[in-house]
Amino acid sequence: MFACACALPSRAQSLEITKDFQLIPMSSVMVMYKNQFGKWEKPLLDDTFPYAVIRVILEGNEREVTEAKKKIGLYLGLQRMVLDKCLDFENEILFLIPAAAGHVQMQCGDGCERQTILDLPRLNSDQVYFGRVHYTPAEDNLMTIVQAPKRQYFKFFVTPADASIRVKVDNEWQWWPTEEGLASKSLNYGKYQYEISADKYHSQTGTITVSAQSQQLEVTLQPTFGWLDIPCEQALEGAYVYAINMATSSSVRLGQLPVVKKELDAGTYRIEIQKEKYSDYSTTVTITENETATLVPEMASNFAYVTLKVDNGAHIYLDNQLLAKGTWISTLEYGTYDFEARKDHHYSTYTKIEVKPSNEMQTFTLNPPIPMMGALAVEGTPAMASIYVDDKLVGKTPMIVSQLLAGEHKVRIEKEGYKDKTMDVVIEENKEQLMEYELTKNATASAAKPTAKPTPKPAVKPITKPTAKPAIDLRKTLPVPMQESIAKATKDNSNTSVKPKRKTFVLANAATPFKSQLWGVGLVFGQMYNGYGWYVKGRSNFQGLKTLSGVQCGEDFTLSATDESTYLDYNQDGVNDIGITPFLSGNTKASAWLVSLGCSMDFLTKKVLRNKNSAMGLYVGLGYGVSRYGLQTADGTWIEYAPWSAMGVSADVGLIGSIGGFTMAAGLTTINFKTVEAELSIGWMF
Repeated sequence: MFACACALPSRAQSLEITKDFQLIPMSSVMVMYKNQFGKWEKPLLDDTFPYAVIRVILEGNEREVTEAKKKIGLYLGLQRMVLDKCLDFENEILFLIPAAAGHVQMQCGDGCERQTILDLPRLNSDQVYFGRVHYTPAEDNLMTIVQAPKRQYFKFFVTPADASIRVKVDNEWQWWPTEEGLASKSLNYGKYQYEISADKYHSQTGTITVSAQSQQLEVTLQPTFGWLDIPCEQALEGAYVYAINMATSSSVRLGQLPVVKKELDAGTYRIEIQKEKYSDYSTTVTITENETATLVPEMASNFAYVTLKVDNGAHIYLDNQLLAKGTWISTLEYGTYDFEARKDHHYSTYTKIEVKPSNEMQTFTLNPPIPMMGALAVEGTPAMASIYVDDKLVGKTPMIVSQLLAGEHKVRIEKEGYKDKTMDVVIEENKEQLMEYELTKNATASAAKPTAKPTPKPAVKPITKPTAKPAIDLRKTLPVPMQESIAKATKDNSNTSVKPKRKTFVLANAATPFKSQLWGVGLVFGQMYNGYGWYVKGRSNFQGLKTLSGVQCGEDFTLSATDESTYLDYNQDGVNDIGITPFLSGNTKASAWLVSLGCSMDFLTKKVLRNKNSAMGLYVGLGYGVSRYGLQTADGTWIEYAPWSAMGVSADVGLIGSIGGFTMAAGLTTINFKTVEAELSIGWMF
């Protein structure tokens, strides 16, 4: 930097960028400045707001700020122009420009050199960029002119995109952050050393020159690694591939075939490939920096096609794993195997087979499982009844049925003129199970027998005059359920004039404001006496919110002081921020609670109802409530949003109804008549 001081009859206007322009993270034009630029929204387009806002914060005294609003403008080139301009805010100018404009210059009229404030491929749609400037108007007096150093942006385009960039400025190395392979900063005219590095790449150093024209440098670092391709035929797909570095003896698993463009450090490797039913493959390959080596493996098969069979529907096992039932057709590697044949209630058998190299199907028959046998003795009445085991006739009773397979069987005994008898029996190995039966004759057989002779009727007794009997209650002659129903109806009719004295209700309560998506939950407890009652209610969202003391954010998102003694607390950079729009992150938070006491009324008390827990009426209550809504700034500070916040007296009104005890209530709640919430309660009345 340099300065020259001299006496002049007048001073020319000047413009100084005191803080470089940059993107406000998480910003949104349609959130922060919807009132100013909402008319430019394009709801029918994919990009609904293809514009950006340049927020210029003005420094200096009142005269300098006033003149700056008149003189300062933006130059976007010959093909684009500023679409809209807003001077509504103190110490600020808002410019609305197309997002496609990436190169933005600031100007202030004749004699004021244009200065580049942004140099990007394009700007982000619906976002805000900001910086600080100091404009000095021309004056007719002796003065000292301070000439700022001439600056220009320099851009690096690097590959890989995550490479680190250092530039030596004033004998100190400065790190330049990269975004998608681009890094840019403004520098004073001159020459600078740079260094670009990345993991697994050769570093590059050099010198750059910054002059009046925007400069850029494209750098592609050379990798210290190469790549390996291993294509394969379909039969070898899925084979496992390993690489062992011959210099370091370190190994790495490359995955399964095929291998495509696998990155490896430069050097010599032993490549090993393994797949079931194929001979192992091994070879060496050399990986060269920034080159791709290709390997085509040839692996010999060591398997044959086999068919295994076993009688009696047994299951085939190998190494305790089920393969199939009855027949198994597959491939096996050359060698000797022990196969097992299993079946319920049988002894397992084992068969040793040898699979030899062959191009033809090899068929093997396994030893069948050996059955476990027992016996069943059947005896009972009548004799000579037919015995069926599992629906197969085996003989007539009495009989011992030998050589029965162990396990459960269904046994049926039949004989003409008798009812069949079926039983489930369990046969145990090498044991005799006894089954006893007794058949009953069919009804048709009993009807065929001669009937007994009717007994003679007794002589008719003389008729005597009946004596007088007490009156009979005919209701007692009815069935007991009908007697109880009549008694209940009589009791109900006798109590029609009795009204319920007390009703108690317990309800779960939920509410949400009409403006913000904030839910609160709570409980309602109350009682009614002959149609009139009381209730108490509490509700909260169980969240806390600590906001900046003495400061609020209005509907236009500008800051205002609620306490003049503390409003300067929000003053981080030495400038009074009251009246400006803060940089919002987009995060919101709310805290709410409410307690109230009220009265209720039941309109159905005068009616004759069968269910004493039915009701229909209204409720009205008063209490105290707090509803606070906060907005987070870019620096993490929470500021209360006044339009959606309230604190003070609450009032609620609504309807309450109950059918058979099931109770619902719906109404409205307000705090200081500023916020309005819709509430719903569900519970029980008893």
